[in-house]
Parts: sequence; structure tokens; C-alpha cells
Amino acid sequence: MRKVFILSGLAILIAAASALSLIRASMAQPRPASPAISFPHYAPQKVAYHLDVNGGWFGAKHWQRLKVLDNHVQAVSPGGLDLRVVLQGDGLDLLLAARKDPALAASIDNLKKSGVRFLVCSNTLTGRKIDPELDLHGVAREDLVGAGVAELSRLQATGFVYLKF
Repeated sequence: MRKVFILSGLAILIAAASALSLIRASMAQPRPASPAISFPHYAPQKVAYHLDVNGGWFGAKHWQRLKVLDNHVQAVSPGGLDLRVVLQGDGLDLLLAARKDPALAASIDNLKKSGVRFLVCSNTLTGRKIDPELDLHGVAREDLVGAGVAELSRLQATGFVYLKF
């Protein structure tokens, strides 16, 4: 009976690892747009995504979220998107994981090159005893905010749309 549970657990882990590889591959290999369907770019937007949850099994949700951000960047007219990702609580796991995963770090860096800003809650850093320079990928002093929720409120007051990850 114990062997059945162990084998079942191994099968689940293998399936999850395979799913993660497929997600990573889809991020690395952009699919060409369908020639039959064409959409115009959207008008300029100001958007604040709120990320306060972890990446799930093997960090698969990190890749899904980064793909959503990339899709958003690609959909809006060039230079017309002011996009901020406010990370607090378990949301900082994205940047913790990127510190150890070069592919994840590269995806984040590409989004930053497109103008996406990743803002980090200082309260979470203090509460979780995280050193942003040693533990997180690509965090500069100007990326730190006092409180994630207060920053989200401030952004909304200045015209940003709030989207929850």
C-alpha cells in the first residue's frame, strides 16, 4: 500500500514538472499571431497589479502571471502603458524565486525593459526578514514602498486601475 502512495506521489511530481516545463517553453517561444485575426492596440492605460500570493507548485503561477503582464504590455500602444506590480506578503516569492532562476529573472528583466515597474512593500521585507539586495532579484532603492496597500491606494487616487493577481 505504501508503494502505491509513493508511486502516485512521484507521478504527480513528474506531471507537475512537465506542466512547468510547458509553461516555461511557452514563455520562451512567442507564438506568431494568427494571420486571420488582427486587433488594434488599446489606448493608453495606467494599471496597478496587486500580487500578494505565492507561485504555487514549482512556481508555475509565477510564469502564468508574467505571461499575463507580457500580454498586457503587447496589447497597449507602444509607450502607452504605465504598469506597476505591487508585491507584498507572499507576492515577494516571485522575486525570491527569480534570484535563483535565471529564466525567471530574464523574463522579469524583459518586462522592466518594457517599462513595467515592480514595487516592493517594505513592511513585508521587515516582517519576513528579507534583505532586498541579497534575497530579491533586481530590486533598487526606488522600487521600495512603505506599505503595499497604501501604495495601491495612492496609485488608484492618481488614476491607476487596480487589478488583483
